[in-house]
Amino acid sequence: MKYSLSIVASFTAEPVGDPLQFLFARLGFEVDVSFAPYGQLFQAMLRPDSEFHQRQSGWNVALLRVDDLLSGADANTRSDKAKQPTTASTLCQDFGHALDIYANSSNVPLLLIVTPSANTEETPGAEFERLLSLKVSELPSVFLIGSEHLQDLYPVKNIFDAEADRFGHVPYTDSFFAAIASCLTRTVITLSRPEKKVVVVDCDNTLWKGVCGEDGSRGVSVSGSYRFLQSTLLKQFDSGRLICLVSKNIESDVKAVFDDNPQMLLSWDKLTTWKINWSPKSENLKSLARELDLGLDSMIFIDDNPVEIAEVKANCPEVLAIQLPADEAEFSSLLNHIWALDKLQVTAEDKLRTKSYRDNAKRNQLQSASASFESFLKSLDLRVDIGELPLESIPRTAQLSQRTNQFNTTGRKFQESDLAKICSHDSRACYTLAVSDRFGDYGLVGAMITEIAGDKFVVTDLMLSCRALGKGVEHKMLAHAGKVARENQLNRVEINFVPTDRNDPAQRFLESLDCERTVNSGMTRFLIDADLLSDLQMKLPLVANKNEPAGKPDAESDHPAITPAPAARHSMIEQPDYRIFETGLFCRDAENIVNALGEKLEHRPDIQQSFSEPKEGFETMLASIWQRVLRIERIGRNDRFVDLGGNSVMLVRIHSLILERLHVDVPITALFKYATISALAGYLESDRKTDSRMLAARERALRGRSVNRATFKRNTRRANG
Repeated sequence: MKYSLSIVASFTAEPVGDPLQFLFARLGFEVDVSFAPYGQLFQAMLRPDSEFHQRQSGWNVALLRVDDLLSGADANTRSDKAKQPTTASTLCQDFGHALDIYANSSNVPLLLIVTPSANTEETPGAEFERLLSLKVSELPSVFLIGSEHLQDLYPVKNIFDAEADRFGHVPYTDSFFAAIASCLTRTVITLSRPEKKVVVVDCDNTLWKGVCGEDGSRGVSVSGSYRFLQSTLLKQFDSGRLICLVSKNIESDVKAVFDDNPQMLLSWDKLTTWKINWSPKSENLKSLARELDLGLDSMIFIDDNPVEIAEVKANCPEVLAIQLPADEAEFSSLLNHIWALDKLQVTAEDKLRTKSYRDNAKRNQLQSASASFESFLKSLDLRVDIGELPLESIPRTAQLSQRTNQFNTTGRKFQESDLAKICSHDSRACYTLAVSDRFGDYGLVGAMITEIAGDKFVVTDLMLSCRALGKGVEHKMLAHAGKVARENQLNRVEINFVPTDRNDPAQRFLESLDCERTVNSGMTRFLIDADLLSDLQMKLPLVANKNEPAGKPDAESDHPAITPAPAARHSMIEQPDYRIFETGLFCRDAENIVNALGEKLEHRPDIQQSFSEPKEGFETMLASIWQRVLRIERIGRNDRFVDLGGNSVMLVRIHSLILERLHVDVPITALFKYATISALAGYLESDRKTDSRMLAARERALRGRSVNRATFKRNTRRANG
């Protein structure tokens, strides 16, 4: 997989490029990174010919330091009003206007990272970030990482490089640029990959310290790191993830801890379901997956026991199994850097997910008690509401497209900006489907994207959440397409299908329809008469299967489409989940990245100048500095900086390192003029001798001044004596 990023910043941001390349390579992904000249934030978002607007896929990234906007680094691109001294409110209003234009005209997600300002007391950064956060919450496909969040996740001892900022607008140290790269990589990967929906935890020495069967319900402890773990689980619950227990225990003992222990933060009602018995934990995880109708690859499992983790990894390789550290003091560091737990956006449906899955359990019980599937559907009192996508439902619909795999006719994923453009298009539309029944509200569970192409009404994308499958809902969606086609005086409906490794249910559903089909370039087009489609109804199985949960009639019935695909098909080797997890832990300390880059040196390029070993003294010290910045293993004393791939940004970093290591403030002009190690060392040596001669002359002058003062005092005393 290849990622593509365009980066614009209010400062010189090129030093973030190398750690980005390193991290994506470590993850096993390719990445293409391009940089706009610094200070081009407003041009990037406002100009139609900018790379931000020309890009059709990948990610646009804006790195924003509030100091720069206030100091006028971007002044040449802003309005006259914005050039005047400004408050956080007017600054956010000005920047928010540019964001509005970008969000309404670009299909590519925008990630905003606010970086820290040195003048925190003078800069209204906190207020600006608060206002910007409110603004971003209104915009589709725009995501914000605040400066405090960035520094909390990736604390760096020395953030600022004042000298590099003064000479080249490079405000941060290598370590902090590595921290920015970690946060950026983490966010892009998290937003690009399927979301983990379930967090499953062990109990003894995981959810609490101690063994409830031995220590009793009040004898186990939920203090310190265990309290932090439970607070993390509560945040996951609030973000819409399901919390489940899998424990080798007696259920009544576990339940007693929840009921009696006053230290417990996590309450029993926050749990979706649990498997508390003496079976292998891998078997219990498989049972949970079947009960929840979710793939094993949507689960995270946390346990303190390395043997249990190994058993799960061996028998459920799709599950991301994470062992808690032996030292409980390390819990918070681990939990804060599990990227799979990140959630940048929470919808209303997310917050209702636990209730939704509990309601589904009641539906399963009703189906088991029903004499036939037909009687089950009648007693369910299913209500389906289909209409054009309202603007407030765009985030949920985009999320649905990202998560829906089995009943997704093309497998395409849509960003909020994509859906906003579809809604504003004359010949395209998006219809959403909300479902409820006697047990509760499913929420928005389906979407259908359509367009009018000539004499046909085309369903380009059809997606439906698995929890609504098998109840005739998919039939009602296509029946609605037939009705809309007739309203537009179109006689034929075309449904596009592109096979993926997981959308077998969607294919079987379409193949069950009485229609003709054509195949071209990997896409199957199902053609059906609009009148016939508008009357489409589900064919009910003749005999109920009491062993199937709700929404899953017998696979050999007249409606095979509702038989789900296998829960998961990926081996551990094929999944990058563990590689992402290990990289997340590696990134906890930005110095790990800096050190790894320092060790990753390229061969000396094939240049005309033959290699000559640097001499001891200034030359070897300068060669070490060039080596770190250029990342070349052998640097000759007569190699020209530009021939080795050097540029002006690197020169600024070299200036900083010379000041830091040699305690010499070399003029930038001298670095340009003396372009080899030998020439620069000669200049520094000469400068040092000059400084020594000046120091000696100054000392002689001071000594002479002291002698003259003493002579003057003696002569004065004699004259007065």
